[in-house]
Amino acid sequence: MDFEDAETLTPTTSTNVNWFKYSPSRGELIVEFKSGSRYSYSDVPQQVMDDLRNSHMRGESAGKFITERIKGYYDAKKIS
Repeated sequence: MDFEDAETLTPTTSTNVNWFKYSPSRGELIVEFKSGSRYSYSDVPQQVMDDLRNSHMRGESAGKFITERIKGYYDAKKIS
């Protein structure tokens, strides 16, 4: 996957998520979990990404946000 247009990788303090990054032109969110697994979520709207980023900036759990607002709502593919 080409992430030339991706935002900077965002590390987290979540107990479940190492980092996430987003490709605005593709609406694709990549998440690396503490297990080392990486997942690609397709067609994630910019607003959802903004909500994730804002939640993270407020010190809220990225893992909880992903579980409640992304998993099961957007197509996921394990990429590693």
